[in-house]
Amino acid sequence: MVTDVDRIGELILKKKYELAFKEIDLLLKETPKKLDFLKLKCVIIHNYLGEVFANKIIKKMDLPESEDLEDFIKWNTALSSKKKEEINSDLKNMKSLLLEGISLTEKILKKEISNDSIINLKEKFEGLLITHNQFFDAVNNLHQEKNITPQEIKTKLRCPYCSNDSVKVKVKKTEDEYTCKECNKTFLCYVGIVRGARGLGGNTSRNVTIRIEKIEGGETIINYRSHYSGMDFRNGDIIAVYYTKSWLASDYCSNPKILQNFTIGLYTDKI
Repeated sequence: MVTDVDRIGELILKKKYELAFKEIDLLLKETPKKLDFLKLKCVIIHNYLGEVFANKIIKKMDLPESEDLEDFIKWNTALSSKKKEEINSDLKNMKSLLLEGISLTEKILKKEISNDSIINLKEKFEGLLITHNQFFDAVNNLHQEKNITPQEIKTKLRCPYCSNDSVKVKVKKTEDEYTCKECNKTFLCYVGIVRGARGLGGNTSRNVTIRIEKIEGGETIINYRSHYSGMDFRNGDIIAVYYTKSWLASDYCSNPKILQNFTIGLYTDKI
């Protein structure tokens, strides 16, 4: 006997995503809490975005290969208002599906907290959301410079050793060392304003580059190797990148220990 899951699974294999969405939405309307249907909807969203929708947007955008800001400005200027409208409409639909996918995975994980496949799907959706935001910034010219650099930032840093989040400081320069009063360990921290980021999102090993406007003026580049979806950094966000010292040497590790985005109030140690 062919089950509803089998029938929709066949539609997914044949890449008939519109029919698959229609069928699963009817089933979820009748039984909105059934885990098998929630999982299937996540799979449909993931496959549709990966195989059809995201590629469609990338092809339509035809982004420049260069990461140079001037090349992006030239590319953006050449976009017609009609093409921008089409891409923004596609991006809006993409974001809606991603947010639904994240919401569905969170519902499933409340029942199956250790489901690795759903955890992986959630991380992929979050990574694609970062990619979406980068696309949106590029199309809508949000990568351009803004003269909003503060001369000093008063904030609370998070100790990358003991996780004490009440290290009160006045940050007067982007790159500096701080000592945690709880564990008495010293860490290196970069605090600044995001002016560009590459390599965020996804779950494969890759290089990440973040261009930061320094508090004291000028810019600096942070590079590291990432294996996780990371955190969403957008133009104008105030962020902190924390480094700890290695166990066998007095130098700081090449990869960050914590990434923190003060603008959205989130941090992650999954680098």
